[in-house]
Amino acid sequence: MNDQLPSSIRDIFDFIEKSLVLICERWDIVNSLYRSGSVRIRLLNQTAPGFFSSIQPILYYDVVLSICRTADPPKQGKYENASIEQLIEAIGKSSHHDEGLLQQLKDAAANLQRCCDDMRPIRNKRMAHSCLRVALDLTLQENLGVAPHTIEDAIKEIERILNLVRIHFGDGERRFLNHPELYRRNSDIFDALIRACEYQNLEQDSTEYVERFKQSELRHVIVRERID
Repeated sequence: MNDQLPSSIRDIFDFIEKSLVLICERWDIVNSLYRSGSVRIRLLNQTAPGFFSSIQPILYYDVVLSICRTADPPKQGKYENASIEQLIEAIGKSSHHDEGLLQQLKDAAANLQRCCDDMRPIRNKRMAHSCLRVALDLTLQENLGVAPHTIEDAIKEIERILNLVRIHFGDGERRFLNHPELYRRNSDIFDALIRACEYQNLEQDSTEYVERFKQSELRHVIVRERID
């Protein structure tokens, strides 16, 4: 919890900050698994290709959907949204608002909206709804992709907005994207996969050795665990 913030904006700020942490965690998993070179891709294909190919779109769609939710308008119909625009509105209405801060927040929010312009079609036509025309046209499906740099630009704008608020109210900056702790945590996945491959190779070599032994001239020799 950010105790430096006024109570009127603290809850919505904390919610968005926690959402950004989850977005960055999942995006870092995407980068670690699928955007870190051919050696890692080959390792995924050697160990559990079905599993890793299944979770790839799930992680990707979750990141895109979460960013778009964070950039939603403050209100849709009679329902209010827990979004960046809602946070900016709350700051503007509070007794602690500052015109310079508000302008910086609005500029960053405008940049975020431009990033989301590329994401909303896939959110609206593939995730939230199944557009018939898109569902039946592979070319349209491929055109709905979102470039990784667009996702990272959007994350940076959300991070910038939160840090502008933190600094204004006397708190320090916080790093979200490409956090070293996330990198170390996700590297553990590949350490485990490498050990699994080594064990699999050892097991395979052991089986081949046993088969060769059975066909050899020494097949009548019995190896005992102890000598009586």
